[in-house]
Amino acid sequence: MVLAGGLSRRMQMVASGPEPVDKALIPCAGKPLIAWTLQRLQPQVDEVLINCNRRHEVFAAMGHQVLGDKLEGFAGPLAGMHAALHELAHRSERAITAQWLLTVPCDCPFFPEDLAQSMLASAKEDSELVVARSPEAEQPVFLLMRPALLASLEHFLKRGFRKIDQWYQSLKYVSCEFIEPLAFRNINTPEELIEAERILGSPHLDIEGLAQDIHILESVQVREPSADLSQAQESIPMIPIEALRKVLLDRLRPLERSHWLSLADLHGQVLTQSLTAPYNVPSHQNSAMDGFAIRFRDLRSDVQVQLPVGDRILAGHPSPSSPPEHPHALRVMTGAVLPEGFNVVVPQELCSLRDDRVVIPAGQQCGQHVRLAGEDIAFGDRVIESGTRLSAIHMGLMASLGIAQARVRGPLRIAILSTGDEVLDPMASEERAQGQLFDSNRFMLKAFLAKWPSIAIHDAGIIPDDPNRLEQTLRELSHSQDMIISSGGVSVGEADFTRSLMARLGQVHFCTVAMRPGRPLALGRVGKALYLGLPGNPVAVAMTFWYFVVPAIDRLLGLPTHPWPLRSAVAAQAIRKKPGRTEFQRARLDMDQSGMPQLTVSQNQGSGVLSSLTKYPVIAVLEHERGHIKAGESLFYVCIDDLL
Repeated sequence: MVLAGGLSRRMQMVASGPEPVDKALIPCAGKPLIAWTLQRLQPQVDEVLINCNRRHEVFAAMGHQVLGDKLEGFAGPLAGMHAALHELAHRSERAITAQWLLTVPCDCPFFPEDLAQSMLASAKEDSELVVARSPEAEQPVFLLMRPALLASLEHFLKRGFRKIDQWYQSLKYVSCEFIEPLAFRNINTPEELIEAERILGSPHLDIEGLAQDIHILESVQVREPSADLSQAQESIPMIPIEALRKVLLDRLRPLERSHWLSLADLHGQVLTQSLTAPYNVPSHQNSAMDGFAIRFRDLRSDVQVQLPVGDRILAGHPSPSSPPEHPHALRVMTGAVLPEGFNVVVPQELCSLRDDRVVIPAGQQCGQHVRLAGEDIAFGDRVIESGTRLSAIHMGLMASLGIAQARVRGPLRIAILSTGDEVLDPMASEERAQGQLFDSNRFMLKAFLAKWPSIAIHDAGIIPDDPNRLEQTLRELSHSQDMIISSGGVSVGEADFTRSLMARLGQVHFCTVAMRPGRPLALGRVGKALYLGLPGNPVAVAMTFWYFVVPAIDRLLGLPTHPWPLRSAVAAQAIRKKPGRTEFQRARLDMDQSGMPQLTVSQNQGSGVLSSLTKYPVIAVLEHERGHIKAGESLFYVCIDDLL
């Protein structure tokens, strides 16, 4: 049930005529506000109802059953919930299969895409109602309730009460935690409407802020004339890579989409809930050794004792519920549950058997070799924090606790494509003509992206140099993808015909980055999707991907971003380098006679020489302000395997 039956008193200031405004119908980012709610809600539920109290025909045109309040006087959200429960009660004669009613307001277009699934997962067998909870507070309009609550709600309303939380707090209810801090923000003022339009139009990127940042960076950069650049190119400001990387990351918005996965599919995923222990670990007091379990009261501190041997207890089997009270020992295996009162385990190698009795040496300590219930993890302890990327160790821990599913961020939907008439698909049966080359970039990018299981990759193929075809492809991808990564078509000469195209689709900035290889880079949005346009040469693609795309993906997934893991070495030979750009030179790592690592850079640093990334396993990182490097000078490098 979408609740749209209120008076929208705080939004009347946006009304342009004498008629009162319906908040649900106010335009927001190109369509009515309620349309965003319906778009997010429909995939989660079997059927949608709309509660409204005026303009019924307008709401009915949206394709869903419309229900007015059964009670007079605009009694608030509870009246809309009552109308839905009343409708479900009358459907019972038609063998209704729905077990739950989910309610959401019309003015919260950012609620979680797995709201229904998460709230169902939180419900207990005897729960009558589930309420969503953000990090700040419960969200009492976001409720999941049993249809049988009609009588309870009707009685509450007829007594004149209107507060939602006052009603459900009298029921058997549980809270469902959501970590997304802004998921439940609603729109009550014109200012909040403007901010919502910005986010809905560009959910993953503050594009206005990025545009301002890039303008500032470009305005303060001055390029020195160079013999290998044309006069036109000399006037284009080159942005330092670290500055551009920082403003991009600062303006990205983490993905708020989450979904539930089973334990078998969780490795490498990013948690969006904190996991707590459902019981003690160990669940019962048990033996840490193979040996004999005894009551400490039956031992002597100064002399050995002989005790009759009673039952044998194996791990995984229950202990005797009522062991005899007379002194005796129990043979136990490691992990065997100890009966109450048996608080000493003596390793079997310290004991000896005489007929049906065991000899226990003196000097045993109370509690030795006994693992207490909850000693490792106590019931309710937080075992894995939200935001953690799940490792193999986390998987083992979850399995040991019987946690069979979890809520994780994503999927992050990323499309990759290559551009250019000269590019051929190596998987196709095309013959290569003169001047054509096989597309390496898409296959390399797809392999790079595979390290994040949270990503759903869409291969959009090769788009020829046809503006209409490129526009159609990007327009389609902008509706279904969170990020689009293209390669080729972003350099100064190539970007001419794409600038007007991108202006029609969104807002993209064609940057000249002070780096080699990888100078051209396009950043912005196409439709609602984040757009990153990489160069065409494969080595430049790899460098820009590692430096800009990797941290951007981590930020979208809510993961920390890290600088490259740099190490120190010395130059084996002189290296030519101009100040004013960061250079990434492929190199070989050796050891000099003293054992100091030294780098020998490749003589061919062409950005199209992809084979050099296999022949030279490290990258020498030559800083922005650095000039020519002499043999023996110190410098930094990163291993390509560390980037992979």
